[in-house]
Amino acid sequence: MENDGDTIFDAVVVGSGFAGMSAALNLSLNGKKVCIIEARDRIGGRVNTGYANDGHSFEFGATWVCPGQDEILGLIEKYNLKTKEQFFDANHILNCLGKKRVYSDGTTPPVGVLGRMDLSYILNKLNSVAMRIPIEDPWNADHAKWFDSITLETYLKKHTTWTQIGKTSIDLNIRTLFCCEPDEISALYALWFIHANQGLLSLFQAQHATIVGGTRQVLDCMLEEMKQTGNVTLVLETPINKIEQHEDYVEVTNLTTQKSYKGRYCVCAVPPPLIPSIEFVPPLSPEHIALRQRMPMGNVIKTITRFSRPFWRENGFSGLSLSDSGPLCETYDYCDMDNEFYALIGFIAGNDCITWRQYGEEERKNEILEQFRNLYESDEAYNATEHYEFDWNSEVFTRGGYFAGLTPGTLTKWGDQLRNSHGSVYFASTETATKWSGYMDGAIQSGRVVAEKIVEKL
Repeated sequence: MENDGDTIFDAVVVGSGFAGMSAALNLSLNGKKVCIIEARDRIGGRVNTGYANDGHSFEFGATWVCPGQDEILGLIEKYNLKTKEQFFDANHILNCLGKKRVYSDGTTPPVGVLGRMDLSYILNKLNSVAMRIPIEDPWNADHAKWFDSITLETYLKKHTTWTQIGKTSIDLNIRTLFCCEPDEISALYALWFIHANQGLLSLFQAQHATIVGGTRQVLDCMLEEMKQTGNVTLVLETPINKIEQHEDYVEVTNLTTQKSYKGRYCVCAVPPPLIPSIEFVPPLSPEHIALRQRMPMGNVIKTITRFSRPFWRENGFSGLSLSDSGPLCETYDYCDMDNEFYALIGFIAGNDCITWRQYGEEERKNEILEQFRNLYESDEAYNATEHYEFDWNSEVFTRGGYFAGLTPGTLTKWGDQLRNSHGSVYFASTETATKWSGYMDGAIQSGRVVAEKIVEKL
């Protein structure tokens, strides 16, 4: 369906990540005419599938799915795609406080009796308190203002005072989950996040499987299904700077080219911190702006390093590591043994990302290879055949990863604006989801929910 410049669609969708594509798919399948407008030269948003020299796919962005993520798993089944379970069948590594601790799947890292007691206590405490936080309206939780007035760091200090290994292990897990430090996010938000993601056990098992052939395939299939309805127009390389509501339609405009697109409704499906940079007419409420200004994205650089053989597996390691030294705080095996693709994924997150971003890519690569050598006990680590990295904070249309967290005081003051519409403009992103927030599944849910509301209006 082509746009003649005067066409008024049933909806314009700004952003083509999973949230925007989910909204557009559900609208188009309900017979509604939709225009998807994307700032980049590709669809996907925080999904960004890359390709190695031989064409093998890998993920710079969203990678894993797991049981309980019914939205994304439903699409994978619908489009006859396949998943491959993450390799964990070997030894894992907890490398912190100057010591490498090796353990196997299903067991606890050897952190000593007091360390195990410390970890067990705080993890159980976090989980039990989180399950009492209402998912739909966490600002109405018992003692919500107190939880929201302190950082997660303050809350953890109150409950982990026995061992340094306990504190360091928890801090590492927080850094890998949120791509920030515990002193940057509200305790109430962190507890809500745990509940929205089915508890800590689910979060720790979220790296269950990858999508064979790449995550981008799901989005491509969604787009193809929309095209078959004849109800969709896709516009790329068109950042939207202005969203103006008229009496009978909403107009979204790129102020540089003056290209505009009109719809009876608008779905704004961009990361929350980018929303205040868009001019809204009439303006967003001060409360709505205040919320988005206090939702910073995390800091993360994702790396993919390829080798001629999986030496870590040969040495009895799964590739899973958590580390407080070296650039990478977390690593995973990313092998496709059938196609001779042997690689490790790594994450530079939180304060480590801020520090290592000051160095050049080649220097980061050399330090990463050194870290692999020390973790997996093989000089083969120096013989990487390909190395890629993606700095999500330098991505102008995302500004960080994996998702936006909430600072202290935000949920109780302005949290009720999170899923509120602005006239005929609706907001969808993984951050607005009530289940699997921060993940692909949450993004898909958020788009579907918004589409259902618009269908009811049309």
